[in-house]
Amino acid sequence: MEVIAVVGATGFLGRHLINSLALRADFQIRALSRKPMPTEKPRVHWFTGDLLAPHTFAALVEPQCTVVNLAHLGNGSLQDNISAVSNLAELCRKEKIRRFVHCSTATVVGQVSDTVITENMMCDPATEYEATKLAIERTLINKAEKAFELAILRPTAIFGPGGKNLLKLAHGLSRGQRVANFAKSCLFDRRKMNLVYVDNVVAAIEFLLDTTSEVDGEVFIVSDDGHPWNNYRDIETKLMASFGISDYGAPRFPLHPLILSIALKLLNKSNVNPHRIYVDEKLRRLGFAKPVSFEIGLALFANWYETEVLAKQQ
Repeated sequence: MEVIAVVGATGFLGRHLINSLALRADFQIRALSRKPMPTEKPRVHWFTGDLLAPHTFAALVEPQCTVVNLAHLGNGSLQDNISAVSNLAELCRKEKIRRFVHCSTATVVGQVSDTVITENMMCDPATEYEATKLAIERTLINKAEKAFELAILRPTAIFGPGGKNLLKLAHGLSRGQRVANFAKSCLFDRRKMNLVYVDNVVAAIEFLLDTTSEVDGEVFIVSDDGHPWNNYRDIETKLMASFGISDYGAPRFPLHPLILSIALKLLNKSNVNPHRIYVDEKLRRLGFAKPVSFEIGLALFANWYETEVLAKQQ
């Protein structure tokens, strides 16, 4: 039985990944947490440790196991993040693991002028977060050379039950902020949201765990940008319908995309192109198929929001 070690297992994506892996009989799952975790699933073995203290997680991996890294020290500096991933990679080199699947972010591409984003583009990170994520990727590439297989996954903005993406829009709609919502609708209109449903990211990680195709040293984007609903206005109308909210009484007057680009620049956003899309054709060419359509993912998020957020506010 293959050992899968998951680092960053307590976060939003990590919880969904652990739930999925726990259903499989072909893996023994080891999960790392900074704090002791209750054993809720008999096939998940929790380890307590700190990536900045290598001796605390030395028992997490073993020879020929596979490691999934979802960790990011959100409150840590760039150097803290580099030290953390270096400590993990050094342990993986020492134990001679088989494969390392690292979850990064599609936004490492930064402020490129292209509208269609692929894995082959030169990255130009514009924020500290993007620069840190790219530095982590490069550190892993250097550490993995001639030691273990490395596959890097770059998801777009992950959403789903329990996640933060889409919460701001859902809060605004459900709390009846009609004037502000109307203004945002006119401003953002068909701006691409670059969302991807969480189960599709989990499936992509598992695909990279399982595949016998050559993935060493490769970078893969996973996104739902191919779906026509993946823009502000369509998502807004679908959520309004789910929440039983009527559309605006006055006709909308969408503003020119140039105005939105200027507004995004003033807000110090890295991506100021309202039409940017991230394509995951490279992953699909290997045989990956998303298990959840975008419209179903959006419906699942809306149902979770109604039952777990709105119902508790009443």
